[in-house]
Amino acid sequence: MIELTFKQAIKNTLLYELRTNRNSVFVSQDIGVFGGEYKVSKGFDVQIPEERIIEVPVSENAYIGSSVGLSLNGFNVITEVPGCKFLLRSLDPIVNYASKLPAMGTNIPGSLLIRCPIGYSGYTGIQDNESIESVLSYFPGIKVLYPSNPKDAIGMLRSAFMEHEPVIFFENKNLYDTKGEISETKEEKIPLGKANITREGTDITVIAYGSMVKEAMKASDVAYMSNVKVEVIDLRTIKPIDFDTIIKSVKKTGRVIIISESYKSCSVGSEIAATLAEGEAFDYLEAPIVRMCSDDKFLPFNPDKAKEILPSSGKLLEKIMQLVEY
Repeated sequence: MIELTFKQAIKNTLLYELRTNRNSVFVSQDIGVFGGEYKVSKGFDVQIPEERIIEVPVSENAYIGSSVGLSLNGFNVITEVPGCKFLLRSLDPIVNYASKLPAMGTNIPGSLLIRCPIGYSGYTGIQDNESIESVLSYFPGIKVLYPSNPKDAIGMLRSAFMEHEPVIFFENKNLYDTKGEISETKEEKIPLGKANITREGTDITVIAYGSMVKEAMKASDVAYMSNVKVEVIDLRTIKPIDFDTIIKSVKKTGRVIIISESYKSCSVGSEIAATLAEGEAFDYLEAPIVRMCSDDKFLPFNPDKAKEILPSSGKLLEKIMQLVEY
């Protein structure tokens, strides 16, 4: 086993794909010296054949549209968008064309993978801190991925390269320097739409994804000291959601908390809560379903103020202990 950061795992997987697949192309701003805002693509211009690199100006709507066209012509396109505020500018080609073309009978011989940093980072503007995974999840014909660790990032990327529907791959900014063990041989593909039970338990289910998986694990460690066994589920894929794993867990524990960085209204947690309430798991619930999200407020520049809004392991632990006593 070797240890890699989240950023290194993504970078190495992209490089391998671009070197070995003659149909793959990389589309981004600031390739090379700058390597994008978070340096994932730094050095790509000298490590990948020139014909596989398309460096574009600040024109997200235009180059995402061009990427859709490339996928229609058989290319496997990896596109880098520098943040959620820019991805919102690109919804037209993603939603009106890439997601709908297969439903209209159009064969897409290539693939389209759109990578985007997401999540809160201190001392940045409120436009830079949106969590918009539920926005993209609303539309049919799009897969939305949100890994929490280096190993999952590799396995999910390798599966995403094979998809003929557009794939949005969110990378939480606070995870880039997180380290994890990786097999020295090639990591296996992780099926999209399959959640992972990162810790088994019998008293309460906590559903998380992205950076909140780490918070859930911290809270479950402390809860265990009080003999509360928390089952932690890492969603991994936001669209489609693995409801089979969730429902099976909730039937076992009878209690559930869904935690995420996103706003509470119309969130991924809202969808999970509604599905549990209207489905077969309802009769097994022994306490109300809890959604633990950011307040419906824009996240401030000051990280100390942001902590008052964002969920955390401490807040989650308090809610876990309340719910097991319900």
